[in-house]
Amino acid sequence: MKLNAFTLAEVLVTLGIIGVVAALTMPTLIHNYRKSVVENKLKSEYSLIFNAIRMAEAKNGTSDNWETCDTQYGYSYECTKSFFDSYLAPELKFIKVCELSNREECWSAPNSLSGKKGWLSTDSFDTTLTAILSNGSSLFLWAGSQNADSAHLQIWFDIDGPTKGKNTIGVDVFGAIFFFKNSNGKKAGLYMYGNSVLTNNENIFKNDIEYGCSISSNTMYSGMYCGALIQRNGWKIPKDYPYAF
Repeated sequence: MKLNAFTLAEVLVTLGIIGVVAALTMPTLIHNYRKSVVENKLKSEYSLIFNAIRMAEAKNGTSDNWETCDTQYGYSYECTKSFFDSYLAPELKFIKVCELSNREECWSAPNSLSGKKGWLSTDSFDTTLTAILSNGSSLFLWAGSQNADSAHLQIWFDIDGPTKGKNTIGVDVFGAIFFFKNSNGKKAGLYMYGNSVLTNNENIFKNDIEYGCSISSNTMYSGMYCGALIQRNGWKIPKDYPYAF
């Protein structure tokens, strides 16, 4: 009985075809995987903060009655620390909460999407509190107000933590803002930074001259609206996103 077998040439040709197909498809698979990791981490981080706020409201009443330092009309580390200890800290798990003297151990100042550094830095803000959550992500936050109706908490999170990842706004650093009460047409609640803007025009989130999710927004704030853009797209990074993961 004669057995059919592949010749060496046929095996080499087959392996060559497999190699070409792998070379063509692997970059796309890696790109899509990296995007999905960011999407899932971002959504998870938002949900974590959202649920912590809801649990704090269940214990302390609705946020419009919380002590938010709005009688002082301003921002201070003391205000942020008091708010954090009273409302957020009991509902979250931490690896480390840094004090005023060692905040840089829990947070590394990120670059903007266009590559500029200077904002979201512990050197620039003496009002902020930083911490590392049990999932490894890090927080940079402050509470305060400009007037009695604008009391809010601003939260920035590095989904990779202070020592890993690209450390770039719109890539692995995203922000959210929590308004304690209804004011100026804004409903109380947690928003990805920029989503409290009363507009459905996504061009604002992409092309805003200072905060837009665009490399051409050449400021130290560029990329700040990226999280809002992803949230508006169902927690999916848009195809025309300005950063290739």
